[in-house]
Amino acid sequence: MRRLRVALAFALAFALPAFTPGEAQAAPPLDPAVEARVADLIGRMTLEEKVGQLVMVARSAGSQVPLRQEVRAGRVGSVLSVFEPDDQKALRDSARASRLGIPLLFAKDILHGVRSITPVPLGLASSFDPDLVERTGRLDGEEARRIGIDWALGPTVDIARDARWGRMVDGAGEETLLATTMGLARQRGMRAVGMIAGPKHFVGYGAVEAGRDYAAAEIATSTLHNVYLKPFKALVDDGADAVMAAFHSLNGRPMTADGHLLTDLLKRDWGFNGIVVSDWHAIEELLNHGIAATPAEAARVAFLAGVDVDMNSGFYANHLAAEVRAGRVPMARLDDAVARVLRVKYGRDIAAIADPGPKALVRLDPTPETRALAREAAQKSIVLIDNDRGILPFGPGIKRIALIGPQSAEPNEHIGPLVTLARWDDSVSTWTALAERAKALGIAVDHHPGCDLACADNLGFNEAVAKARDADVIVALLGEQREWTSEGQSRASLDLPGRQQELLDRLLDTDKPVVLVTFQGRPLALSSARGQVAAWLTAWFPGIEGGPALVDILFGDANPSAKMPVSTPRTTGQAPIYLGQLPSGRPYKPGNRYTSKWIDAEPTPLVPFGWGLSYTRFDYADLRVGPPDAAGNVAATVRLTNSGPRAGTEVVQLYLRQMVASRSRPLDELVAFTRVALQPGESRDVSLVAPAAAFAYYDEDARPVREPGRFRLRMGGSSVAPLTAEFDIKPAR
Repeated sequence: MRRLRVALAFALAFALPAFTPGEAQAAPPLDPAVEARVADLIGRMTLEEKVGQLVMVARSAGSQVPLRQEVRAGRVGSVLSVFEPDDQKALRDSARASRLGIPLLFAKDILHGVRSITPVPLGLASSFDPDLVERTGRLDGEEARRIGIDWALGPTVDIARDARWGRMVDGAGEETLLATTMGLARQRGMRAVGMIAGPKHFVGYGAVEAGRDYAAAEIATSTLHNVYLKPFKALVDDGADAVMAAFHSLNGRPMTADGHLLTDLLKRDWGFNGIVVSDWHAIEELLNHGIAATPAEAARVAFLAGVDVDMNSGFYANHLAAEVRAGRVPMARLDDAVARVLRVKYGRDIAAIADPGPKALVRLDPTPETRALAREAAQKSIVLIDNDRGILPFGPGIKRIALIGPQSAEPNEHIGPLVTLARWDDSVSTWTALAERAKALGIAVDHHPGCDLACADNLGFNEAVAKARDADVIVALLGEQREWTSEGQSRASLDLPGRQQELLDRLLDTDKPVVLVTFQGRPLALSSARGQVAAWLTAWFPGIEGGPALVDILFGDANPSAKMPVSTPRTTGQAPIYLGQLPSGRPYKPGNRYTSKWIDAEPTPLVPFGWGLSYTRFDYADLRVGPPDAAGNVAATVRLTNSGPRAGTEVVQLYLRQMVASRSRPLDELVAFTRVALQPGESRDVSLVAPAAAFAYYDEDARPVREPGRFRLRMGGSSVAPLTAEFDIKPAR
């Protein structure tokens, strides 16, 4: 590859967006028949029945009788995490027997599978394959509907730039375009099979202080609009049925009480006509936030801010009707909230859904088709970070493999966190898959975990190392436990947990090549390992077919194509580190004390955003930037060649930087990407378009700004691709 700089000068005339934040936008057209039915029902409802539609409750399978009574009385509109078919049928029958017969909604967080578990969302984002994500979303929706769940509480589109935050695993990482693209794909897949879906957690939840879950966040208005709000806007525009408000406080205001964002922006400016639902007990938590002194006040504050449905705090059920009667909550606001719930119920025809039936859970057993999709998804999600010695894929010279590490024989660990009805025996461990493949090839495999998942002691290290010494290659499976990630699982350290680093060091001391495979829900700071291991694969939590998929990668049956959706810090102290940082007036210069750096760590990430290798080699050349089209879009084209020995797929990425503007702009932003499959020796011109919207930004008053200046496009296989072109955008004449 060669460095390319192109100086272009042309005038671009940009039109402002169709609306400006703060001005009302026309709501999407509503179905007149549904609206008439909703209006008729609201006109016939009692105050208590109206409030009931805004109440979501969760009950375990043995405490259904009181809940059935509440449903029959019209005091519950949705239920959470009820799976047992008999309980579901009883609840549906209770709703049908209520005075107005309004159906219930059955809700559940469905992040990466119901039973046929695919990789965690952060892993799927590594595929840079929205078609794959849409297909997995469709699979999840089909399985959810089969067990009577009609409302998926997601997808998660939080931008996460601090790897210490446990919920990074639930979304697509640090870049706005990737989070938007993957969120749209998942929402479309689920809605295509009739699921109610919509984004969470609105908004800025991924920016909590120090990555500590439920903590506060402070985000400048311009950054909020340029980075964090964009995925939510895209999913709302694409037809989201519901938006979940986040737990945390943003700029001193808990999201559950933020009327500016929930009502003025989301409902008024964006024209969102669906449901705004609180997170779990979040209305009750307004008491802890110091925003409300009593449960009644908390209910009133949240409701007037724009939260339509109360998830399980009971505050709406116990206090909202009294607040309306006292005149502190207008009836018009209550009717609007009820209309939003009924609009979703009758617009998606929830009443027509058949009861799952007693065999529903049995019918969830993974099929050959769902396993094939789970395996494909895992193959496309495993990132090859290093392979400097060419040890991968394993060739005929490998006669004995040592499989070491606590994750190697734990199939449930491959599944990952927050799965709905996963069964551990559905998952195939790496040990099982590797033993089967090795037997067919006449390869010996020695296995030892070295320690348990906590790895609190080194009692098994000597035996593990003894097995490793006799091998031609060591495959070390290390990383986080699945329960170390997701909600409530923030970390102060990004090192390998327990004594795993000691185990890895002992394996490296054998002088045998070590292939490191890490299971994780966030980037891990493995500076001491990179450069010492022969190869490094990041498998995330790859799902029920993760073991076979990993073995496919190790032996070359599948060629890695995944890319990192997050930047990996060299040490925990670098967090947060991410692609879209703003420039410094004193950019880093080696050897210069007075530049932006740390004195004990390089200022660059250990693994940059978008990084990922293949078993073949892709060369980029001849970057060309065309003139803008009539809409202001700018196309960039590069010549891509597979100059290696294998067929492979490359993720071609396009980054944009505005070099000169009236306020500092990010060092790089991902503005387009595509997957390109090439045979050995094949070349192709690949074009990506920087959309006109990418040349604009929001200022500190949330106003969209497009201004002339100098821009740079970077195109290649990662965010550090060397091919760049600079050009000027001049004022329109």
